[in-house]
Amino acid sequence: MNNKGFAVTAVIYGLSILGVLIISILMGTLSASRANIQLEANKIEKDLIAFNRTSVVYNEGENLFTVPQGESGWYRVEAFGTGYANLPGAYTTGIIYLDEGRSLYVDLSYRPSNADAIIRAEDGSGPIIMRAAAADGAVPGGTLQAYSAEPLGGNVLLTDFQLRNPQSSNLIGTEGIYYSNYGPTSLIAGYPGSERAKSYGGFNYYFVDGLMLAAANKGVSKVIITRLARKDDEIPTIPRKTDKYDDVVTVRVYNYSNVRIMGLFATANGNQYGANFAGESGTISIDLPGVNVDDISVLFDTSSNSFVKNVDIVLVHSDGGTVSIYSSSQNDASGFTATPTGIKLSAYQPDYSMEPPDYGNYYLIPVLSDNKVVSARRNTESEDNPIQIEYIQGTPRQKWAITKIKSNNVLENPDDIEYYISEESRYKSISIYHDQNVVKSRIVAAMTFNTLSRNPPQIWKITPQYDGTYAIKTTIASYNMAQRSGFISVNTSRKEDDSPSDYYDQLMLGQALNYNVESDEDTVPTVTERFHLYSIDFGNVRN
Repeated sequence: MNNKGFAVTAVIYGLSILGVLIISILMGTLSASRANIQLEANKIEKDLIAFNRTSVVYNEGENLFTVPQGESGWYRVEAFGTGYANLPGAYTTGIIYLDEGRSLYVDLSYRPSNADAIIRAEDGSGPIIMRAAAADGAVPGGTLQAYSAEPLGGNVLLTDFQLRNPQSSNLIGTEGIYYSNYGPTSLIAGYPGSERAKSYGGFNYYFVDGLMLAAANKGVSKVIITRLARKDDEIPTIPRKTDKYDDVVTVRVYNYSNVRIMGLFATANGNQYGANFAGESGTISIDLPGVNVDDISVLFDTSSNSFVKNVDIVLVHSDGGTVSIYSSSQNDASGFTATPTGIKLSAYQPDYSMEPPDYGNYYLIPVLSDNKVVSARRNTESEDNPIQIEYIQGTPRQKWAITKIKSNNVLENPDDIEYYISEESRYKSISIYHDQNVVKSRIVAAMTFNTLSRNPPQIWKITPQYDGTYAIKTTIASYNMAQRSGFISVNTSRKEDDSPSDYYDQLMLGQALNYNVESDEDTVPTVTERFHLYSIDFGNVRN
């Protein structure tokens, strides 16, 4: 073959190789695009699971909610008591199972100084199965943990105990506790002291995973009913977040604190187990007949007005095995553990000894403000959109989806788990303002999270403190060794109406005050840097 033939052949081969390279590049691009599309599809699917719930909101009057055909399953009911005379009303919530065709009667009629949100079984003549009392300021009410020692609006009753009327002389101290359904009391059916497990029309109505907050709603009364999961072959029984509460024969409280225990209660299948104590110190326990426990409440004497420290709660199973569900003994002297009045734990909330699930919806409740939640700003168009602490309203701005993402450090540390946190109304995620990891930098919700770009100021680590609280820390390296920043913190330097118990509504990036040089880790965060994550759905369970 002559030189010309060789040249032509070389050109042909060159073009062939170039064609193969182009096809390979195209195929690789398509493959990467498909991978990216799949990632986005997975994210959309998670978002749909996290956000797409069937909800009904009632704002006024009398209403009848009837479960649609084919929608038998578990529903979360939220009730908001009316604010009155500048006092907020109570907030109550719980999960209830309802068959298709069953009805709940919602009464939001306004009655001055006694307005509240009432849910009855079936119709207006059925028993009250949930109520959020309006603000009247007469009797203190309950908090996330158990009770409040402050005279707040919207009385709350979690168990047979309620903080006593100041005119009463029962039991211990000026803030002792007593038996009574004093006045218009908030209640949740299935809980001790409420109209629990009342049978109506051949059906027992009772709630699990209840929460009661006093002085939590400044607006008018409201009820929100949300379907969490359908009952079917894949979900035959109510989903639980942990099996630690299953087959329990003993609930034991190791009390090493200086606060006395006034009561220990557990609920299971609408039944109450437990006992009242006259200020016991040391270890106490109650026996159960091998049941799957729904909720546990430990009540403390409030007369000392001091924080409860060094308390451990252990469950004993029928096989003799023991498991811890609450431990505050590892906190240092400055650490916050529980309110002076009690601890409340539930099998339907995250296991406080482990990370949150892969994804799920939560109210974020600062430890410093048991009657308020973390909320996105109402001004949704503002670029500088700082996160606030507000009275609970049940709006999408206050419901946060916590979603696990793949860590950049996963190859170096497989246990390194990271999250992004987005609010439901606009899918904007919590991030650091101006992308700076500097102490007192604002916490905002101005951007949606993009899994592909992985903007570091939007990525967080959520660490359990083993006492019912979590710390939320940025994944960005510390600003410097002298001024270590990292934890989301409540700004305590500004207060609303100069009230010492009513902290201002802004979140910022807090400083890690203690640092272990040997382990290169920050120590337990302070009280301003801890939050309760109150789950309002079933997380990974298929909807």
